[in-house]
This record gives sequence, C-alpha cells and structure tokens, in this order.
Amino acid sequence: MPFEIDFLPVGTASKSGDAIALRYGPCLEGPNKSQTVITIDGGTKDSGNALVKHVQNVYGTNVVDFAILTHPDNDHASGMRAVLEQLRVNNVIMHLPWNHSASVKQLIDDDRTTHKSLKNRAEENLVSAKEVEDLAIKQRCNIHEPFAGLHTADGVLTFLGPSREFYQQRLANFRFMPGTTKLSFLEYFNLQETAKQEREDWYQELLATPSEDASSAENNSSAILLVQIDGHKILFTGDAGTPALTGALDYAAANSIVMSGISLFQIPHHGSRKNLSIPIMNRLFGPIRKDDLVTFTAIVSAAVQGAPKHPNKKVTNSIRRRGGGVASTANGHFLYYHGTPVRPGFGPYTPMPFFAIVDSDAATA
Repeated sequence: MPFEIDFLPVGTASKSGDAIALRYGPCLEGPNKSQTVITIDGGTKDSGNALVKHVQNVYGTNVVDFAILTHPDNDHASGMRAVLEQLRVNNVIMHLPWNHSASVKQLIDDDRTTHKSLKNRAEENLVSAKEVEDLAIKQRCNIHEPFAGLHTADGVLTFLGPSREFYQQRLANFRFMPGTTKLSFLEYFNLQETAKQEREDWYQELLATPSEDASSAENNSSAILLVQIDGHKILFTGDAGTPALTGALDYAAANSIVMSGISLFQIPHHGSRKNLSIPIMNRLFGPIRKDDLVTFTAIVSAAVQGAPKHPNKKVTNSIRRRGGGVASTANGHFLYYHGTPVRPGFGPYTPMPFFAIVDSDAATA
C-alpha cells in the first residue's frame, strides 16, 4: 500500500520542534483517491500553518483522520492548534493530564489561569495542551489517550507506550505540578559552558547511558507509535527518554510485536543524548556493524542552528554504526515514501557523515 511521510522543518534559529504528516491508502492520487491522513504534533504556530497548507495542497484534502499530540510541550502543541482550527479532524489522540490528577484539574479550572498569568513555561505547556482539547471538543472530535495497546481498526497504527501506569507515575513529576523543582540560574549557566571535544572511532562508542531522570517527566510521557504499512515499520518516538523507550520495547516483546527490521526511525527529542543509550540502540538495531552499509533511515527534527545538542553527534554516530542513514530537517523538508511517484523537488537524501570529533557531554547537557 502506498504511503508518504513528511517531516516539516520547524524554526529558523536554535529551537527545534516536530511537525509531521502521514498519508497512506490504496490510491493517493486522482478522482478515486482513498487515503488515511494523520498529523503528528505541529511544532510552532508558523509550522502548524505550514502543516495545514501541506495537507490541503499536497494531500489534497481538508480532512485529517487522526491528529496526534505526543506530549504537551509547546514545540509540539502550538502548531497542532492550527490543525484543529483550519482542518476537519475526526480523531484526536492526546494525553489528558487533568483527568488523572486533581491538582492539574484545579490548576486548569482556575479562571485566573491564563497565558498572561503563568509564571513558567511548564504551565504554559499545560494550557496549550488544554486548548488543543478544547478545540477538539468544539469540533466534536473523538478523543483518545495514547496508552500502550491503542490501535487503529486497520492495524496500521499501534501505540507501544506509555502504559497508563507509567504515565501516571511520570505525571507526578511534571514541572507544573506543585513541589517540583526548577533549574537554578547556576545550574542553567553550567549547561551553557564552552564546548569541549573528544575523539570517537567506529568501535569506540562514547554515548553514555542517561540517568533515569535525564529527560523530563513530560518528555518520558511521549506517545510512542509504531506504524506498519506494506512491510515497512516506522517508529515515532516524540521526545521519549530511555525509561519510556524501554517500557515500549518491553510492551512490544510481551505482545509478540517484532521490532526488528525498522525502516524509518524518528530519533527522539531532536537527537538529544539524554534520550538514547547503547542498550536501547542494540535492542532496536543490533550491535555495531563491521561495514558502513545503510540499511534503514533515521530522521531527526532539528532546527537550523540546533547543534551541538540537536542533533548530538554521539547519537548520530551510534545510529550510523548500526546501519542507519541519518537525515535532518535542519536541511529542510524531508519526505519518506513508498509506492508513489517521486515528488518534484525531493530526491535521494545524503546521510549525515560519521563524526570522528564529537562534543563532550558537559557541552551538550
């Protein structure tokens, strides 16, 4: 069955985000068009508007079958509001934290809680997510939470994580929850130190295993989605960290979902080193290969000036060692397709090289 997956660039400076569109069906063109259209996140307001235009002009429709919000961060939720405002959406898939916590519900229900009154970005993220739900209710969309096991009737989409229990455990540590700690100025300043560099070779892998809390609770609540079409496996990861990815892989193993042979892998959290580890890489793609043959594609949503964090060279090197050709939206709109004509302006991509010199962890925290 033909399909197209579009990763739109988000931002022109250093702030990365996700804006993704997907369509599949027996006929994607012409008067007998039969397609299922999906959007995943939306990035900023500008990239959300670009996502809308893409669905209208390239996919030739105003209908989105499934709009997915992986987690409530603004670099994912802001643009999704544009999708709901300008297109007809049948189903919204998103977490509803206010349905799992009395504290969150109280914060959302407080009439004084507006964008102008909020004191930190975490609270702004929460309100942005609530606005997505409000728009979905106004449009009379079906709303589903993306817990492990949720799947579409045709079996193409299957959510591998998070489980309800995992999500509720992480929710207690979301940064808008009472009592959670924020970075001090000194801690933030230390993250901005001048980059130090070190050397890697093919068999000397310096990617460290992140701590359990290296990635935020919000990021670890990200929906992890496996798409299987016509023998292709595509894994969308949002901003999931190693605990979330481990849980998703454990769910797949327990339910006889074979994860080997991934065709397209979305590198989580724009290529941050806090989200992947060597054990995760080995579970997904096997050990280091002896050759540099590209056997699958990996895509990172990274802003033009996102380096050295987005993407981290230790991460892209780790994927390259295991046969992944890494593409980046820092180079513009990326298209992955099967069974459709070559779209004008989109040809073969050039994978990122293997980097012998990488930035130290202290420089990319």
